[in-house]
Amino acid sequence: MSFVPVLSVAILTECKTELPPVILSKSISGVRNDIPRKATDACLIRYAQGNNFIGLSDKVQLSAVSDAFSVWQKANKNVLFLNYSVPEKAEILIKFVEPSEIGGDRVFSGGGLFPIGIANLTSGKFAGKQFIISIDNTYPWTKESLSRAIAYHAGLFLGMGTSDNASSIMNPYLNDKIKTLSLKDSLSYNQLYSSSCRDLDCNFLPISFKLNTLVNKCLKIEKEGTVVIKASGQIWFGQWLQYGKPDGRADGLFGFPLTGYKIVPELNFGALMYKLNQEKSWHPCGSECEFKVGANQYLDLSLDVNDNEKGDNAGEFDILINYK
Repeated sequence: MSFVPVLSVAILTECKTELPPVILSKSISGVRNDIPRKATDACLIRYAQGNNFIGLSDKVQLSAVSDAFSVWQKANKNVLFLNYSVPEKAEILIKFVEPSEIGGDRVFSGGGLFPIGIANLTSGKFAGKQFIISIDNTYPWTKESLSRAIAYHAGLFLGMGTSDNASSIMNPYLNDKIKTLSLKDSLSYNQLYSSSCRDLDCNFLPISFKLNTLVNKCLKIEKEGTVVIKASGQIWFGQWLQYGKPDGRADGLFGFPLTGYKIVPELNFGALMYKLNQEKSWHPCGSECEFKVGANQYLDLSLDVNDNEKGDNAGEFDILINYK
């Protein structure tokens, strides 16, 4: 009697044409990096969002993205991540896209009774020098899961190897409980970026600051063209010299000669002046000056006020440096 049901099951199974059910697993990305290696020489890394995700407030998204890069920032003092306001100039660009733009086929994993379908929620790839993180805009992201996904791709950008360890931030499967680097992750990261680089002390343009004495700035120039320095404001040079603007002046009150108060006798007293890469001579700048630059270079810029006695000065010049 027991043979009949077994035979029936066998017959039904043989005739069944439907595919077995698929269990969906959440994969951050199908992008892998088997061997840790630097993908970029940059250590001052700018990131930006190309658009926003409608499922989270702007404040929450900003916090999630910041948290993702903070994971890497805290683990190595030789790398600096900056939130940048110009997306096209950022080294890392984050975009929310339709699932069809993620790329990569769905992977089916064997083992067990049913195959496991792995849906990739994000992708990351270089487009020229920019690394683009594409994120599925239909997935119900939380602050934690979004931060985790971005942190994984930040690791790929840095050249970190993918890990099979479920507690590693470089594990490609979504686990929003991981908030720090594992010991192995940290050791690998610090081996890749074992020394500081000049980028950390340099500034991308535009920059603005206040000045009333000698200031030295390292500039990272990205494109060939012209750099413009603009200055405004005024400085109080004391009772006898009174206020002066960035263009300075040739003489004091009632034609009083000012040569003895100048650093550079040939330039106006109190004028803004500059020099590049430790030049011996100062160039006049005043309220506006410019100089030619080549692409992909560093510049050491020195700015000063042509006054050799700054002890009784008050006030500042407002400086803006940008591409023309």
